[in-house]
Order: sequence, then structure tokens, then C-alpha cells
Amino acid sequence: IHRGSRDSKRIRERYLNALTSESQRFLPLASFDVIEQFENLVEKFPNFIDVIHSITNHLSLAAVQQQPLYLLPLLLVGPPGIGKTVFAQTAADLLGFDLAIRSMAELTASFILSGSSSSWSGSTAGLIAHQAAYGDPFKAPAILIDELDKCSTAQRWPMGPLLGALEPRTAARFLDEFIGLEMDIRPISWLFTANSLDGIPDPIRSRLEVVHIMIAVHDRFKQYRAPLGGSAAAMAA
Repeated sequence: IHRGSRDSKRIRERYLNALTSESQRFLPLASFDVIEQFENLVEKFPNFIDVIHSITNHLSLAAVQQQPLYLLPLLLVGPPGIGKTVFAQTAADLLGFDLAIRSMAELTASFILSGSSSSWSGSTAGLIAHQAAYGDPFKAPAILIDELDKCSTAQRWPMGPLLGALEPRTAARFLDEFIGLEMDIRPISWLFTANSLDGIPDPIRSRLEVVHIMIAVHDRFKQYRAPLGGSAAAMAA
């Protein structure tokens, strides 16, 4: 037990050093050159044109005002297999975000986001503090939570910490229980995916920009081509 306590203390000190080594962190600015490249993603992801336009408009305004790279909390909703997660990863990489990814199925308790008390055995910092402390210092921080609609089946999921992270007033003084340090996590961009809005609590949904992703036309053709071909073969027979 004493060894575990000493290990937790060393881990906590490392986090504190990483978070306080610089009193200020300078985030990259939104760039028109990068925005122009991002717009070209519509060729690879034609069914994501609405979200591409939304992000482009937001970042263009930020670039004009010379604001840091940041996205408003965004939820991509659409049927499985249409590339929501792949798009989010591709977009984040192209725009210059340091993206941490977690599935909703992994977030079984609030401490996964906000850390566990240092008095517990095996305690550690949460995902948010880890991203703030050890993320790429030359990129803007971002977190992607996959399959947000799975929260309806979770017995204990981190609604409290997630609400705190999405609300600017509380995000300005977000507390990680393990480190015991209040952090301003407002620069973190939040992305979410879901197959449906069903099961997503209203307090969470109301804090997100929801964009519905439709199946691309060529994907629809693939769905119907086989049955039609089968019918034609049957008729010929």
C-alpha cells in the first residue's frame, strides 16, 4: 500500500510539473492555407459537405480575427459505416489538432475523464488532464468521443465531468481529482459521433452542434445494386 502511495505521488508530481512548467501555452492560429486544404475534403467525403462548410465558416472567421485554432463542440450523427470517425480523424489531422480518441464504451466512470482521488489504490489522472499535460505542445488539443449514443446503456458514465468540460464557465476551472489542480480546458475542441440521437441526454445534446450525415449516393447504389442484379438474373432465368 505504501509503495502504491509513493507511486501515485510521483505520478501526480509529474503531472503537476508538466501542467505548470509554462504559465501560458500559445495555441496555433487558424490559417487560411489550412482551411483551403480542408475544404478539399469534400472530394473524399462528399456526404460530409454540411459539416465541412460549417467548420470552414467557423475557422474562416477565426482566421480573420487571428484567433487560435478551435472548434465548437460538434456531434456527427449518421448510420454505422459511413465514415464518421474516419472523417473526424482526417479532419483533425489536416487542421493540425492533437486528437485523443475514446469510445463511449470505455467511459464507464467519471474518473476516466476527471481523474480519481489520489487516496485510492491505482488512482491516476483523467483523460482531460493527460491531454492538457502531455499533448503535442505545437498543436491544438482535441478529444473525440466515439458512439456517444452508447451512454444510454452505461450504468455509470461521466455526465458530470463532460457537462463541466462543455460549459465554458466551469471549463475555465476544471478540476482533476487526482492532480488536485484547477485547469482552464476551454481551448480543447470536442468532437462526438453517434448513430442516433436516441439515448443522448438533453443537457449534453443542447451543448453540441448536431450535424446529420447522410449516406453518399454511390453508397446507396451499392446497397441496391445486388438485389436489382439478382432480380434481373432471376428474370433472365
